[in-house]
Amino acid sequence: MTRARAIPLLALLALAGGLSGCEDRLCPAPRLACGDACVDPETDVANCGACGNACAPGVACVAGACECGPARASCDGACVELGSDPANCGGCGRACDPGTVCSTSAAGLTRCAAACDAGLTPCGGACVDLQADRYHCGACGTACAQGQGCVDGTCLGVHVACFSTDDVRTVAADFLTRAAPRAAGDGPIALAVLGEELWAATSLAGSLVRLPQDLAAAPTEYLLHGNDFEYLTSHQGLIFVAHSGASTLAVFDPAQARVVDEIPLVDDLSNANPKGIAFAGGKAYVSLAGVGPTSGQVIAVLDASNLDACATRPQGAPHCLPRLATLDVRAGADAAGGGLPFPGRSVAVGATVYVALANLKLGAPPFDTFYTDPAGPGRLAVIDSADDSLTYLSLGDGCRNPGGVAVHDGKPWVACGAFGASGLVQVDPAGPTASDVRPVGVSAPGNVAFCGPWGYVTDQFSGAVVRFAPVVAGSTLDVLLDVCPAANGFAWAADVACTP
Repeated sequence: MTRARAIPLLALLALAGGLSGCEDRLCPAPRLACGDACVDPETDVANCGACGNACAPGVACVAGACECGPARASCDGACVELGSDPANCGGCGRACDPGTVCSTSAAGLTRCAAACDAGLTPCGGACVDLQADRYHCGACGTACAQGQGCVDGTCLGVHVACFSTDDVRTVAADFLTRAAPRAAGDGPIALAVLGEELWAATSLAGSLVRLPQDLAAAPTEYLLHGNDFEYLTSHQGLIFVAHSGASTLAVFDPAQARVVDEIPLVDDLSNANPKGIAFAGGKAYVSLAGVGPTSGQVIAVLDASNLDACATRPQGAPHCLPRLATLDVRAGADAAGGGLPFPGRSVAVGATVYVALANLKLGAPPFDTFYTDPAGPGRLAVIDSADDSLTYLSLGDGCRNPGGVAVHDGKPWVACGAFGASGLVQVDPAGPTASDVRPVGVSAPGNVAFCGPWGYVTDQFSGAVVRFAPVVAGSTLDVLLDVCPAANGFAWAADVACTP
């Protein structure tokens, strides 16, 4: 995604405004222009199948038709839960006597009873599982929105950045419902969560998009006039953006809706191509994947011990994240085979930072000017933030071209994206050691996120996302869902994140 160099962000005005994806009523397929909005008629409850065709309250829009949501059936035009509704207990019109409840046992038997089965809570005569019931999630009457599922008593949505259709699409954690897509600038490529809100970075527009927790609320796009944003993360209330076009780290303060600092990552203004960002031990570690002789294959170490100074920094004052050092990671690649490490995404577990090293070499003609082929096994750079000591961990021959990294239960999971050597690898920080590759059903796993008990991984060459059980051995419970549709001849699920 490297593009021409941009003027540094601080030299330009940061503008806050509405999204412009629907100007002149031009909406990318499969969306329709309904009034001033671009809507997805497949999922939009206010425009289900056609503009103005609104579904009744509590009814979902599924494949362009108003239907009762998961676990519900239609009885005399009303959507009810046959497994718990005391007026329709196990079937339409089968009402329970006053003073009894409608309960479904673990064996699947639905009946009227004097009390709820074990693990169920009475809610107005209906026996429900407050930990999993999307219509009574965490408390009686608390319903999850379309595009959310109930996991451990919390309504959760899994968000996917769809690069080719310029939007973010939200699906329920259980993959049973979808929300209407939300416009997200031009080329959304990376997602980050700050509090309960989602943020997206756009690679082509050089902007940040704030997507509120309320799935029906309009996003806001902040036009930073940057060039080629590749990654973003949140830390201590700030948003940090890897600005590849200018070889800088941009610091955005949501409270002020502006860039408050932009830290040069190299001295010679060469294309350092910053990628991942991780914080540990009062420092920030930024992966630089540039291929020039002085511009990359290192990890920049910044002092992040005084981030409060970022919000009040006067223009022209010293940077609020001064550079401390650079860590050369070229030893993390098979140099004898022409490999370079290409440090990418990273995570911190306690005081340790793990950085994915792709270990790539030049491709065969006619692609012999691009680093496309694995030179050997993927690796992790393992950094102790106490003294910035550096070691390397091989992910094994079955894991090549690693990309996405995320943490579950204190252990990093790495997505291996090379054809024939793909899947997921779990790393045990106690060793550290890497597990065998766990297949997930797509040929090129990309980015990873965890949401409750489930993990989610994108496919780098399609709009698909796989939900998987975070266990080292393969699982028959893995589910693939096509989330991002094709536009302009391709589909790409660029990133995935989870919010309550």
